[in-house]
Amino acid sequence: MRWRGYLDKTLTQDGTAPDPIKRVLRVVKSNYTSHGGEIALRWHQGCYDVDEAPEATASGDPPMAQVRAERAFLDLLRAYIGQNRYGSTSAGKSHAP
Repeated sequence: MRWRGYLDKTLTQDGTAPDPIKRVLRVVKSNYTSHGGEIALRWHQGCYDVDEAPEATASGDPPMAQVRAERAFLDLLRAYIGQNRYGSTSAGKSHAP
């Protein structure tokens, strides 16, 4: 894949110092998608997670829609496991595609 992006620190609301848990992933070069896209990220439990900014969720951007769908699936799977029910990759009544 020929792609390049930068992970930049973001400033706080007053613009003085970088917020230690927020970053912005900027797409600088991409052969197969549009250039100049930005994704707001937040450090959460040992990894960067997509920060749900209103402008990002309302954009209708297909990659953001996929991220939201994957997050909803994982949330439902966690709830399912929390009920002591487990999903399987095999076809059947516990199949979780």
